[in-house]
Amino acid sequence: MSFQNYFCHFPSVKYNDHYLVDIKEALKNKQPYSWIRIGDGELVFLQQEYVRPIHEILATVGWASGIGYCGATIPNTRLRDRMIEAIKNSSMVGIFQGDPPTMEALEKINVAPDNICYAFDNVFLPMNADYVNILLKYKILLVGQKSQFYAQKFKEILNVDVVGTVGIDSYDDIDECMYQMAQYDYELALVSAGVNAKVICYEMSTRNNKVFLDMGHAWDNAFHPKGMYDEYWLIPAWQDKYFQPGELAIYDNKLYKNTCNEILNSNPVQDPRWLVLENL
Repeated sequence: MSFQNYFCHFPSVKYNDHYLVDIKEALKNKQPYSWIRIGDGELVFLQQEYVRPIHEILATVGWASGIGYCGATIPNTRLRDRMIEAIKNSSMVGIFQGDPPTMEALEKINVAPDNICYAFDNVFLPMNADYVNILLKYKILLVGQKSQFYAQKFKEILNVDVVGTVGIDSYDDIDECMYQMAQYDYELALVSAGVNAKVICYEMSTRNNKVFLDMGHAWDNAFHPKGMYDEYWLIPAWQDKYFQPGELAIYDNKLYKNTCNEILNSNPVQDPRWLVLENL
């Protein structure tokens, strides 16, 4: 099914790139909100018996029998069914528009999420000044295998103390993970848990008035050693601080890089030693 035909088949679906407005409204008004994404790993789990028989998946997908790639193993139709509920009912679902395997899977499971966006929009969030300002304002819970490491980086880069971290290694841990999440006082949960993040974000949003975002590999990019993925670095919208050579700053929704060989403590808009990299 083509992307255009998908909209014809499911006329209620709306493409929405104003998700940050929705997230801020949900946080402000203490309303439940869940954003999930469908990537390659999620597609394989959705395909079980709907698109392909399990034995075929096991024979052709190298990672299907291990948890290393996306935190679960095939077969797992219970996870598939929980994921389907999440896709049906989440506030926002990121997909690869027009991608034939994505369209086929959504058609076969007969799912029409209310709002869709690009599947990698979550990965780009750390480059957005509005999103970074949200992280500075609200109480954050980090969920995922590397959540303690991410918490250290939040402190180092943003000077943000998260309210807690909850680890999860595989689908076997998912219900205990959600139980542990319920022990914290937070407003925004950032979940990096592979395919399990779909279930966590949606099911937790049905239990309380909080915001849950499936971050995928966003933090792996944002917290990569400098020099590799500089453009992904989380920098708050302009702070009065010193910037080392090569460091980045966000000011007025524009991303700047210090291009000189000296430490700067200046407004990037007014100082020519800052290079504008991209309008966000």
